[in-house]
Amino acid sequence: MINKKLGYVIISLAVLLGIFLFYIHNALSYEADQLGCFEPAECRGIATSFAFTNLSFGIVGFVLALGTYLVAFYKGEEEIIKHIENQKNNDLRNQKFDIILSALNDDEKKVLTSIREQEGVSQSTLYIRLGISKSKLSELLKILEKKNLVKKQKKGKTNYLYLGMYR
Repeated sequence: MINKKLGYVIISLAVLLGIFLFYIHNALSYEADQLGCFEPAECRGIATSFAFTNLSFGIVGFVLALGTYLVAFYKGEEEIIKHIENQKNNDLRNQKFDIILSALNDDEKKVLTSIREQEGVSQSTLYIRLGISKSKLSELLKILEKKNLVKKQKKGKTNYLYLGMYR
């Protein structure tokens, strides 16, 4: 947020400086025309001033671009912190899941991992995907439900499976 405000201040200053330089440039240009400049020696001072104003226009352009970047494209610290916290939370969820898996047998691990890969998977799809008999899958799901690791949601005749409270 601070960078955005700073960007607006920089843009404002660059615009004001640009208007001022434009005025000076036009005044010098008019004076050079009146004197028939760039040939007599007295016009060298004006030529030097022209070079200075051209350089100043370049600097103003850079400052204007910097201000625009800060306003429009810079990701603030808040967004970066939010991204880091989300990443940390995801890592923590993954660690919890790995700890839970370490306490389960191989079949329970397969079921839980499969449900995690596709939350809301139907029990019949899981049966086909894992190649476990329907009765064994049903028993595994009962065990995982008792451990509060899986939740069934019945819709019609179909059970949809979701991860339980570990999250």
